[in-house]
Amino acid sequence: MAVRICGFILFVGFLACSAMAQEWHRLAPSPQNRDLRSITFTESGVGWAAGDGGTLLCSTDDGLSWVSRPIGTSAMLLSVFFLNEQVGWIAGGAVSGGG
Repeated sequence: MAVRICGFILFVGFLACSAMAQEWHRLAPSPQNRDLRSITFTESGVGWAAGDGGTLLCSTDDGLSWVSRPIGTSAMLLSVFFLNEQVGWIAGGAVSGGG
């Protein structure tokens, strides 16, 4: 019985994720032409995305459009989190070796 319940929960979760994935729209061409690693939104709808090559993007319209925000690094940015439009953290670093 427990296996059936777990299977049902996984199936419903898969359907929910599939339905939500249909809401994503790819921007072509992408505004920065680099892979993004992290994204966050504040309660007021301001979004930040960080990624390869020191890429930092900002959106003030709930993600409909994005503007590049140069921050003076070419390091891979792995994580971004903002409490509000003025206070946030970005983590990243250089990758060495073949890994």
